[in-house]
Amino acid sequence: MVYTRGVGGGAPAFRPIAPPPELRLLVVNTHVPKDTAALVAGVRTLREALPGVVEPLLQAIGGVAAAALAALEGGCGGGGAAAAAGAHERLRELVRVNQGALGALGVGHEALDRVVAAAARRGLAAKLTGAGGGGCALVLLPPSAGAGAEGGEEALAVELTELGFSCCESRLGGEGVLVAVEA
Repeated sequence: MVYTRGVGGGAPAFRPIAPPPELRLLVVNTHVPKDTAALVAGVRTLREALPGVVEPLLQAIGGVAAAALAALEGGCGGGGAAAAAGAHERLRELVRVNQGALGALGVGHEALDRVVAAAARRGLAAKLTGAGGGGCALVLLPPSAGAGAEGGEEALAVELTELGFSCCESRLGGEGVLVAVEA
């Protein structure tokens, strides 16, 4: 499902999508506490001070989300392995761009920057989760273990663990929860 927040007091909307291709993610907990309210207030203050700069950043982030959805939908179903691989490459670039825009809004943290840099050294893309400011990051892993990761995913997890972070591989995509509708 894709959720769209209601604009201008409008009702939120939900739209079903085909099951996306399976994505492998490394979830990295930096163990840095964050204050979501303070981060949101900081973005609001920046937006009020520099609307001509911040508004395009927010629009770019919305554009990244739309492009990511299109990549996921393009890699769905009958496209096979080639479509899934293409979706992964597109998502890798979008993750990198999104992290840059979020950093420009001031919601990054030096611990998150270390995760992003360690992933980038291996040809992988990473970004903060949630409001940022600490907490967790996601690293987009190649579709199959060991594929395209210079220095390897295991080496990345070891490096991040040595930095004091916790790592857990997860998968996203597939059928998900299905609701049976009686005829």
